[in-house]
Amino acid sequence: MTHKLKWQVERNKPPIPFPHHVFWWQSPDGSRVLAYHTVGSYSEDVDERRIAEQLEVMKSRHGLNLLMYLYGRGDHGGGPTEEMVIRAGRIAEKGVFDLKFAKAIEFFEEVEKIASSQSVKVPVVNDELYVKTHRGTYTTEAAVKVSNRRCENLLLNAERFSILASSLLGAPYPSEELRRLWELLLLNQVHDNLDGTSIEQAYQDGMLDYLKIRLDGGRLLKEAIRAIASRIDTSKLGRTLLVFNPLPWTRSGVVEVEGLKDVSIIDLDGTPLPVQYDSETGNLIFIAHQVPGLGYKAYILKKETLTKAETDLKVEGLILENSFLRVVVDESTGNLVSIYDKVNGFELLDPERGGNFLKLFVDRPPGGFVGALIGEPAWNIYLGPADDPQTTSVKLIEEGPVRARVKVEKRFGTSRFTMYISLYAYTPRVDFEVKAFWNEEYRFAKIGFAPSFKAPYATYEIAYGAIQRYAHTLR
Repeated sequence: MTHKLKWQVERNKPPIPFPHHVFWWQSPDGSRVLAYHTVGSYSEDVDERRIAEQLEVMKSRHGLNLLMYLYGRGDHGGGPTEEMVIRAGRIAEKGVFDLKFAKAIEFFEEVEKIASSQSVKVPVVNDELYVKTHRGTYTTEAAVKVSNRRCENLLLNAERFSILASSLLGAPYPSEELRRLWELLLLNQVHDNLDGTSIEQAYQDGMLDYLKIRLDGGRLLKEAIRAIASRIDTSKLGRTLLVFNPLPWTRSGVVEVEGLKDVSIIDLDGTPLPVQYDSETGNLIFIAHQVPGLGYKAYILKKETLTKAETDLKVEGLILENSFLRVVVDESTGNLVSIYDKVNGFELLDPERGGNFLKLFVDRPPGGFVGALIGEPAWNIYLGPADDPQTTSVKLIEEGPVRARVKVEKRFGTSRFTMYISLYAYTPRVDFEVKAFWNEEYRFAKIGFAPSFKAPYATYEIAYGAIQRYAHTLR
């Protein structure tokens, strides 16, 4: 239940009214949740005329002679007043409406009953319920967002491998511990915590909860992995490295391992794999190919250092190239000058603007000091003029055979940014990583890419799926 979807009408430019008050929201996997978008606000006064008007909207738009009317003083614990309750009782006594005090669940159950009889068709919304007004909540309190996402992934992986260990090997399934950790994680997703608009104490408590989830969830995952690994016979292989894939499809990807020095990695068919060491952490990296979904792949470790392997990765100055792409980095700014698609013979970036450019926008509510207090800067974004940071260093720090990497350092005010541009062997993708020491107020950092083509949509990851968001200019 929400009322904020109607803010799109008031604050979007151009206004995009949300068309439904009762609807099924459909998730990417096809499951549905019955939703109610209030006709009025969530803090209505008790007024017979207002009730009649809102009920008429429900009749005309959905064919429902049914309304959930939310009344009270609104935020900050106001709730219904005694006068409102008395007034509602008097309206009920008049018999104009079949009015009763009820919980929200009773309304939803009644709508479900009507929908199941097929006397009224409830529309389906197979899309995100995006509120542009509060888009700032996607970035506020970034540490909370990162911790939440990592804990979600951790618990999902712990579930998957615990199920495998239980069903295949008879290991006990930690259902109670997993449930406790999920409930703790969901507790921290409550409004206003996850959206980043709560008080500091809430986030201090939340970070302790995330730490507990990482510790206990990590232990459960390790126990499941160890149980599975203990039943894999590697006695004829010698020292072995097992790479597990927690996703349900076969995939190839970069593997990073701590603590391995001066070793060679051999595929089970006897083929040595190219290896490399991270220039900053010293971790060994290699590319694991075709690891089965929800499965593993074994690699043999040899205590020897082979000569540097040849791959399709080439480096010349700040030009990184493999079989698929050629990437050019500007030596003065660290921005991308070009990403050339060698397979299709196509330049992906606008030559005038390039890509991976960092902009620092002014993000201050209008109205001076008072505006900053009442403009909800934790919720909303007020993009103003943009400045460029100063580039202090552009260096090639790795040049294969697994990865070529450029490190770019920038600064703005008292903030520092470290940006990595990476191209891997035999991989049709450029990886970008940014580490920021952020110390600015009323500023908004964004990284931009200017494509050489017009795209009607972009594809984004969302929790448990992906979504295509279309350009606002599309008609």
